[in-house]
Amino acid sequence: MSGTYGSTTTTLSSAIATKHLRELIDIAEGRLIAAKFASNQPMKRGEGGTLVYNRLLRPTLCTAAATSGTLIHGGGATVKSLTSSKVSVTPSIFQDSFAIDDDVEIEAFITDEAQKKTIANQMAISLDYQVMKMLATQGMRHRIDKDAAYQSEGIVTTGTSTTETRSATLAATYANDLFDVARMVVYSPSGMNYDHPARLCSNYVQSNGVLTHAAFPAACTAGTYFRITTGTGIAATDKLTTAGLLDVQALHDKLETQLFDDGYLRGFFDSAQYRDLWDDAIFVASGEYDMSEIWKGYRLARWAGVELLISSNIYREDVDATEFGHGGAGTTGVVYVSPIFGQNAYALTPWGNGSGKFAVNWYAIDQPDSYNLTMNQKFLSWKTFWGGTALRSTSIVNLMTGATSLSLAGL
Repeated sequence: MSGTYGSTTTTLSSAIATKHLRELIDIAEGRLIAAKFASNQPMKRGEGGTLVYNRLLRPTLCTAAATSGTLIHGGGATVKSLTSSKVSVTPSIFQDSFAIDDDVEIEAFITDEAQKKTIANQMAISLDYQVMKMLATQGMRHRIDKDAAYQSEGIVTTGTSTTETRSATLAATYANDLFDVARMVVYSPSGMNYDHPARLCSNYVQSNGVLTHAAFPAACTAGTYFRITTGTGIAATDKLTTAGLLDVQALHDKLETQLFDDGYLRGFFDSAQYRDLWDDAIFVASGEYDMSEIWKGYRLARWAGVELLISSNIYREDVDATEFGHGGAGTTGVVYVSPIFGQNAYALTPWGNGSGKFAVNWYAIDQPDSYNLTMNQKFLSWKTFWGGTALRSTSIVNLMTGATSLSLAGL
């Protein structure tokens, strides 16, 4: 949208524009809670428009004692090595514009605190949603109902290409096409593609156990364990509960997720899920609350080692994995996907010369052009380039629930 009017230059002085638009970014940064928890380890620029991040992987477990009197040297079969893996991302552009219909100068408009906060809040929510979507689609998924009919741990038989994996364990149990829109994560440290961002499957053939999925960096190796989960069967009545939160915490403990320095996991939840949680007597009896200013407008609840940050609109999708809301083409959006994560689970990087954590650029247009000859409207626009990725997909457990309370069809 800003591109429509981007050819017009502002008549605001450079000093005035910088001062007022910078204040908008400062206000918005406080609400960018998803950016707050990203890894502070910088991502490295790779070739062209790609960013490459090197991460250290956990070594496999020692399964046997060394023979007495022997010397294990480098290269021996039982030596456990520390390895690294690259994660690449391509920055994306996000932008929006605000039309000012009143007969008022832009400078007067953006010095009004109420109007300034409204614009900053819209920008922050838009950018926060993009991070939540990234987490919700790149982490390991877990259903609130733990239904084994739609969630499984498979073992790779062969990896015939980077986009195809065969698993006899799936073929022996699950019907044809069941995992056509499932997400797959490799979670065994000895396997190729361990802890890479989740891949969306596009086809599952039972007869030979073949999964077709978005490409991994390399073919999955035989014997590798992976988790695959689909949203089929999740209904609005599959509400968020304390039992579900305990399951996620147990998964993180098993996966040895790094906790934040204060000992907590963090998670983003929708206001509808939070309302349903109040129907859980255990939560009502033992929840802790914090309305301090540090979260800048996010309601916070703590329970069993998890901090729940309540958002007005997290990532949702239909049972066929189609995004709902925020421009998505979904029709029901019954599946709420809540990312619950540990420290260094994901990374963000600004791209470009803008300000703030998301490299935001602001534009003020207050001159007529071919689209607006009489200058009845003025415009404020923002745009940003940024890239993000899951560093450890198993350090982001995406809890899939429904929601029965406060569910508004268009939100």
